[in-house]
Amino acid sequence: MSDLHNVIESLNDAQMKMILDKIGLIYEEIGTDVYMVCLSDSDSKFNVVLVNMHDTLLLSAPFNDDISANSISSWNTNYPFAKSYFQQDGSVSLGASHYLRGGVTVLNVVKFLGQFHSELKTFAQVFKIYLPMILFVFFSL
Repeated sequence: MSDLHNVIESLNDAQMKMILDKIGLIYEEIGTDVYMVCLSDSDSKFNVVLVNMHDTLLLSAPFNDDISANSISSWNTNYPFAKSYFQQDGSVSLGASHYLRGGVTVLNVVKFLGQFHSELKTFAQVFKIYLPMILFVFFSL
């Protein structure tokens, strides 16, 4: 697990922490297999909740801005990586999933987090909204 090019099919708690440490992300363990992680670059910063569930990565970023169903559909048509959807309470979330079954590299997991961060910034620009600073990232590894 020390190499970013090692192939993985699932992650346990220790491996998840090793990846977060290896790539230099600031994080805090807030529950069993649950982490608050800071994703940032020069122009954005998001605190992300990661939940490690073993063989699939599911990322979800909730927000409360009023966005129409037509706008959600348009986003989903034009941006295939991260999909937007309505929650049961009527709020909207942006989400993406990534399966580890069959094997991916640790670097691929890192790039997946980076791509989601990029999509969040694009989503905020497209809809001229402010996404909350807490994003939910579910690791179903």
